[in-house]
Amino acid sequence: MDSASAVVDCTQHGNSGRLILDTLLPLAANADLGKVGGAGEEFWVFGRNYANDVDPTRLERTSIEAGAWRIGVSPKAAAAEDLFLNVMQVTDRQSPSRWPVRRLEAGERVGCIIEGAEAAWFVLMRRDRQRSAEPVTLIIPGGRPSRILVTDLTPGQWHARREGSAETRDLAVDEDSGAAWFEGPAGTWTLSR
Repeated sequence: MDSASAVVDCTQHGNSGRLILDTLLPLAANADLGKVGGAGEEFWVFGRNYANDVDPTRLERTSIEAGAWRIGVSPKAAAAEDLFLNVMQVTDRQSPSRWPVRRLEAGERVGCIIEGAEAAWFVLMRRDRQRSAEPVTLIIPGGRPSRILVTDLTPGQWHARREGSAETRDLAVDEDSGAAWFEGPAGTWTLSR
């Protein structure tokens, strides 16, 4: 597995929820996941606990989750810059459904593949978060439908073309999102303006 993982169950007020966290960056060998919190450290940040003014009697009557614990993710080795990529899945712990997740690398871009029950989900973004007009090429493996999201694109008209096929998708990238979304079969896809 190329990720560090954690599972959080919600049992308060009879709830049966589960949150599954997969940390893809920093790499598993360099990722340190740990619990932060507890009495007097519910909102612990940089050596100080910040007050939370929720009335304790209100907490007993509602499902408000004021905070008590969280998961901290940090790199084990010091570096001038670190990238973080986390994938969270929400499910029911009575019948948990954890979809496999793995990191995806494509040149200046990084993202993830989430292997769903009926389709694979691909998310790809630039490492430097800068929008680019450069073509993006990614390899979509497998024999089932894929749903692809590519972010950090310059606005305008883009085209996705599958190698070895006349299959294309016309994609409008707007200023607000800077993202293109399309569905397609396995193969090597190139997005270009």
